[in-house]
Amino acid sequence: MKKRSQYIYLVKIQANNLSERNPEYAESLIALAGIYDHMGQYEKAEPVAVLAMEILKAVAGEENKSYAFSLDMLANLYRSLGQYEKAETIISYCCKY
Repeated sequence: MKKRSQYIYLVKIQANNLSERNPEYAESLIALAGIYDHMGQYEKAEPVAVLAMEILKAVAGEENKSYAFSLDMLANLYRSLGQYEKAETIISYCCKY
């Protein structure tokens, strides 16, 4: 639990030191969303995962592997939340590529 708290703190430091449009920041957000997901804190994970996905789409493009990973994480998160239509929409979108 202590490592998770430390990682959350580190991501907050990155937020203050990196541009919000920095791919490294977005990848840290993906990891943070994963931590929240693992802890069962889905309501915290969702906005973080969405922000990471939006940053990566804008900065790296839709064919970037980190962007694809962010979509996968978001689809799995929606599945965990029981929001199956949202998860299916993302998966269908991914199948186009």
